[in-house]
Amino acid sequence: MSHKIDLEGARAYVLAHSNELGKARLTGILEGARPPKELVKALEARQNPDGGFPRDWASAIGGPDPTTAPASSLDATCLLLDQIRDLPPLTGSPMASRALSYLRRAQNRDGAWLAEGAPGLAGEEGTAYRTANVTFTLLTLDPTNRDPINWGIKWLERYEGECGLQPAFLAWAAACRHVGLDSPLARRYWERARAASTETDLDWFLSTALNAGVGGRYLVELAHLIERFATRQQPDGGWPGDDRVQATLMALRVLRGFALI
Repeated sequence: MSHKIDLEGARAYVLAHSNELGKARLTGILEGARPPKELVKALEARQNPDGGFPRDWASAIGGPDPTTAPASSLDATCLLLDQIRDLPPLTGSPMASRALSYLRRAQNRDGAWLAEGAPGLAGEEGTAYRTANVTFTLLTLDPTNRDPINWGIKWLERYEGECGLQPAFLAWAAACRHVGLDSPLARRYWERARAASTETDLDWFLSTALNAGVGGRYLVELAHLIERFATRQQPDGGWPGDDRVQATLMALRVLRGFALI
């Protein structure tokens, strides 16, 4: 890669602007360090009895334990499982196992995971996003339980709506890993994702590809995307985005995962 990454600047940006979870993810990404026990306990305290996590689990870390737990959310549970990828021992923890069990139990009989009414992702597109998201999460973190993954992939293969960017990213990565790089599903969703993507989506897109282990025919194009993505680092060390700490952590995950830092 020709562009030089300011690694110390990125580290300083996260340390200056992040909470304890973000700081733990930073050291997990860069050093493989274990998270503090207090943080693990705080995460466990936000998990509901059904194994899922409520929507506000991240913002509530460090606050008092809730007396009445908000309902579990598929999106929030997938987000938790994605973020603890950066905290090495937690992906194999009992907490993660309970969260994955919650996701499997929430699957609909037709193979989909139904939309939760999140803003901008309601109705059929919301169901497509959620099905792709949960299928991808199970595929990368719980691949031995094949049935929910197979049902989710089959639902995505049947889905012919003009789905937006987020379902396309996730369905492409899931298809690449599960049914092959050259499968019709992978090719279809790749074209949709490529057509809809923008510069601001690159962190999530590349992280998804990394987690799925995508290579082969996509390597050259991914290399160009990584080069473009690296040039987006700002003078203060962070990456742009709605949540700049999250964007910077995702950037470091991608660059470390592709052995570029």
